[in-house]
Amino acid sequence: MKKLFVILLSVLVVFGLFGCSKQEEPVENKVEEPVEGSDVQPDANGKDGEDINLPNPQVEVESLEKLNEMMGFTFEAPETIDVGTKRTYIAYKDLQLAEIDWLDDSDKENIEFYAFARKIPTEAIEEGTTSISGMYADFDSVDEVEGYRLSHFNGLAYMSEWESEGFSYALVMLNGASDEVIVTLSQSIK
Repeated sequence: MKKLFVILLSVLVVFGLFGCSKQEEPVENKVEEPVEGSDVQPDANGKDGEDINLPNPQVEVESLEKLNEMMGFTFEAPETIDVGTKRTYIAYKDLQLAEIDWLDDSDKENIEFYAFARKIPTEAIEEGTTSISGMYADFDSVDEVEGYRLSHFNGLAYMSEWESEGFSYALVMLNGASDEVIVTLSQSIK
């Protein structure tokens, strides 16, 4: 009887070891088809086909008229701000933020970003947000000039921010400008 019990116990231990040593086959990630009308694209790196991407909140539109229509408010800005610039129009509809970008297209091979302006209803700004510009640099100084908050670095103004008629605005010039140039341009943005 003891021999039978030892053999039975040995068989159970062998099966137990065999069962513990079995490795599961890796689960292949599933790439699902995107949902029609959604900006979210499935990601093959998601576990079991899990969609881990976030929708891109930025939508480029073809004209200022379409931007204004999409946002539900009017955004006005000069067609050009320097020789050889072109405009693009960006809507962040979920944020209620509109943006106009000016690009230097004089060198078709290397289009460089030159400046951008943003407009948002002041009530839509999240609590604790200090700037709608997206610029979080350490400037040498921030000065009030003709009702505009100008952020300076090495003697040039790189950013202008102001509020008017329930909207907040930001103008960023990546190459910097004199106070006169950035204030004049800020005054033309509505």
